Amino acid sequence: NFLRKWCLRTEKLREAMAQQMAEEASHAEGQELPQVIQDFTPFAKVPEVSIIFERADACSSAAAKQILNEKASELKARCTSRQEKKKQMEKDLEAEHIRRAEEMIMGKSAARESREKEKSKASKQYSASTLGGSVISAFSHHHDSAHDEIFKFRTEVSEAKDKLAVHIDVFCSRKNIIKTCDAVMAASSSGFEGVYLAVWNLIVLVE
Repeated sequence: NFLRKWCLRTEKLREAMAQQMAEEASHAEGQELPQVIQDFTPFAKVPEVSIIFERADACSSAAAKQILNEKASELKARCTSRQEKKKQMEKDLEAEHIRRAEEMIMGKSAARESREKEKSKASKQYSASTLGGSVISAFSHHHDSAHDEIFKFRTEVSEAKDKLAVHIDVFCSRKNIIKTCDAVMAASSSGFEGVYLAVWNLIVLVE
């Protein structure tokens, strides 16, 4: 009975301390940032730099979408190709059966002459269709190249690198930039240490 009461009292004490630590951690997270951090503008938040990153993000999203569409089209083309090969194998097998039947009925020489005529006719039809398809394919490629999002993204990155290099030089040449960054890092470290310490104490008490 005594042991049970002692366990209950200890459990209540742990719950109370855990609640207190949770409130302290929440309070630490909700505190305003130190003034030195509030006054500091990170490089990525500089208006001109932020615009460059936003444009790059927009181009990268469009390029990623194009890549996904191309992969889907490639997968669809492979499936179609496998289906066409399967159909072609079935046609070839059927043609072989027909050839053997013709040879049995017409004789080998007459059947061979008939097949040569059919091949010549099919070859002419194939040449005409291939020419038309090549023209359409060339036109489509030219049209797609004008809307190539991957090319646009690469161009945007190439231009952004030069612009960012200039902005980095300007940012790093600001007066007392090293001292300012050191102060910001020290303030950030101090704030996070307090939050992590409160959370760690909470974890220890709960366990």
